Amino acid sequence: MQIKRYGTRERYIYGYGSEYGAAVGNAYIRQQVSDTVVRSVTAATMAGYQDLSEFERGVIVGAREMGHSISEVAMKFGFSRATISQVFREYRESGKTSNLRHRCGRKKITQERDQRLLTRIIKRDRRETLPQIAADFNAGPSTSVSVRTIQRNIIGMGFRIQRPTRVPFMTARY
Repeated sequence: MQIKRYGTRERYIYGYGSEYGAAVGNAYIRQQVSDTVVRSVTAATMAGYQDLSEFERGVIVGAREMGHSISEVAMKFGFSRATISQVFREYRESGKTSNLRHRCGRKKITQERDQRLLTRIIKRDRRETLPQIAADFNAGPSTSVSVRTIQRNIIGMGFRIQRPTRVPFMTARY
């Protein structure tokens, strides 16, 4: 178990599946820990909607299996009552505690290894143009990608396109 601080509240983060989540859900309510929430804050949570992880689903199912009310579980773990009843109903009807939803959309063409290669190419010569970077990247063992894809990845990695500016010398000597 890992404790992380977000603002003024401590949040517990577990890296286990739903079976462990169910056991922890039982023990968690039994301990009567106050002011703790199982989920961590992410951008998707702040946006208002996020799929529950297998662990979170397991915690909900475990707590409900122990006989705790929906309101008790909602108060303890910070989920809405509707979410808790929906997760438990799915578990009762189909035995499902995992989220079977897959990511939709096209798969990413560049993998993490390609991102590292691209970073090395960029840092080797910062003055290279996008077509030169794309040619270097496509010469390697990875799949061939367009200049536009390279540009999107570069921006996504935090590199910014910036021309060196001419500034006056600080003293007459330099």
